[in-house]
Amino acid sequence: MKSVGIITMHRPISFGSALQSYALQKKISDLGYRVELIDYQYPNSIHGFNKKGVRDLIRGIISFFLNALFGFPNIKKKKRFSRFYINNYNLSQYYPTADSLKQSPPNYDVFCTGSDQVWNALFTKKDTSFLLSFVGKNQKKISYASSFAINYVPDNVKEEYVKFLSDYQSISVREKSGVKLVKDLTGKDASWVCDPTLLLTKREWDLIAEQSEVKITEPYILVFMLGYSFNPYPEVYKIIDDIQAELNLPVIYLDGGKGDYNKKNSKVIKSAGPSEFVELIRHADYVISSSFHGVVFASLYNRPFSAIVKHDNPDSRILSYLSKVNMVESAVYYDTKEVQISTPRSLDAIDVFRRESLEYLNKSLSN
Repeated sequence: MKSVGIITMHRPISFGSALQSYALQKKISDLGYRVELIDYQYPNSIHGFNKKGVRDLIRGIISFFLNALFGFPNIKKKKRFSRFYINNYNLSQYYPTADSLKQSPPNYDVFCTGSDQVWNALFTKKDTSFLLSFVGKNQKKISYASSFAINYVPDNVKEEYVKFLSDYQSISVREKSGVKLVKDLTGKDASWVCDPTLLLTKREWDLIAEQSEVKITEPYILVFMLGYSFNPYPEVYKIIDDIQAELNLPVIYLDGGKGDYNKKNSKVIKSAGPSEFVELIRHADYVISSSFHGVVFASLYNRPFSAIVKHDNPDSRILSYLSKVNMVESAVYYDTKEVQISTPRSLDAIDVFRRESLEYLNKSLSN
């Protein structure tokens, strides 16, 4: 049995990161390979996210007291993520730094750069590990649904991207803009494939959702907002309020912020793990989200949803996906004045996208 090593962002406390890592590992295993997630620590010191200033210290103190007030939900959240890793990941030895990866690299028949924002240089900085720089030149390198997230590569790392991407035997990306980027950088043709989470069917995700410790039986609207691509607040509250008034349902804010605690007929859940994320989306009566994976899972489960986006945003992930699966009408600009309630759509385009992507994955592994 041939072996495959996947390097991706599997460790951040992020629903999408955890679920896409699991999905790609499972699907490659289903295709008949022995698979490991290369247990590379991201982020680490090279990415600069561990540096703390006075402002971070103040935020940390405020966060501690807020967590204490609500029973330390972040501790429960981390435990649920850890449990998900233990139950669902097949990991290599642990690599805490890029240097440790270079000094004692793992060995597989195929090395695969997985999905998530692994080629977003604003996140990875000068770390070339996700470009498989630690892998020998004669070893097989492929990518599956790797995401640049933005539509450019900064000049200070462009040379490294050209060098290492040129060594790949097969490249696939998660957004249409990534196809052009790869072509411009290397002259290679890249394939546009679906996010790994879409490689699995609803029935397969139901098995993960059933591990959830959170079960909500009454109808609800699920709101899941992220702020690192753009800040949708406070404008998005009008969209949420209008949809809530139309549907006359309570709102659940997943990982909600301070302002969400003050909203009427609503509650905040901050302790969810990956299984709870899937469970909350599959039973939601409506989903409002600025998260790429929030939108993906809402469409996968055929939940009515509004995908919150921004004009002229260099992060094209959501709109790229919606255009591919014929659901662009579910995109709602965060500062819009009028909102149209979305309805469930045909999943035919998702099924075709999944089938085409599986064919690519199987071919790139076996060739």
